[in-house]
Amino acid sequence: MLRARLGLMEVDFLVDTGANASILPYDCVTRCGLTHHLDQSLRARLLNTVAEYQPTIRGRLRAQLHCSNGVVLEPFWVVLDPGIPILGMDVFTGYNCALSINSTHPKMFIQRPLRQNAARLANPVNVNCLIQSDLQQAGQTEWATLDTGSSCCFVSHTVAQQTRLTIIPLSSQTSSRIHTITGTAQMVGYAFAYLTFLGKVIHVRLCVKEHQDEAIIGLDALLALRLNMNFCVEEEEEET
Repeated sequence: MLRARLGLMEVDFLVDTGANASILPYDCVTRCGLTHHLDQSLRARLLNTVAEYQPTIRGRLRAQLHCSNGVVLEPFWVVLDPGIPILGMDVFTGYNCALSINSTHPKMFIQRPLRQNAARLANPVNVNCLIQSDLQQAGQTEWATLDTGSSCCFVSHTVAQQTRLTIIPLSSQTSSRIHTITGTAQMVGYAFAYLTFLGKVIHVRLCVKEHQDEAIIGLDALLALRLNMNFCVEEEEEET
């Protein structure tokens, strides 16, 4: 979480590498007394494929978010649905952020933006991930998203079958919906697997979903690996 000042209030933001946009719930904007800074000319919907979260965008907030090191972030999408404030990939890449992910001393460093209004929509971080039921067995390489906004790891039912994972079905007493940080997700069971990505290997419990576009490496695995993530984009050369 990152605490920052918005208007006259301090707001805690979830640092979510699986979100391409940074958002604020409308009720948060109201509490901060900033509704007069809300540009409502744009309406749209966002989609979180893991948590099945599809908030309606109420507009764009034209107000500054002040961080502890003097960096000012702006603007933010404002969503109508209740939820939690989220810092997404638009901020991470636009402000050259660095994350140190560990449960003891998590840190986030925000640099000055590359240019004015540098924050813009950016895709989540995808990596090649080898999924194996056993380290001695052949596995399958899939695209996986590094997602600090997901409390656990996910894989599709199809990929779980292709990699010959043992899918443990849910018992009748177990809910088929699992609570993630940003919402809930429907699952059909779970499986244990070895994941190899970025030169690291970890044994995790995967939540198996019926439909999932890519594998999700969630916060539980990222914390266990104490992963450091640096986000930067090269400045485009100006034409002369």
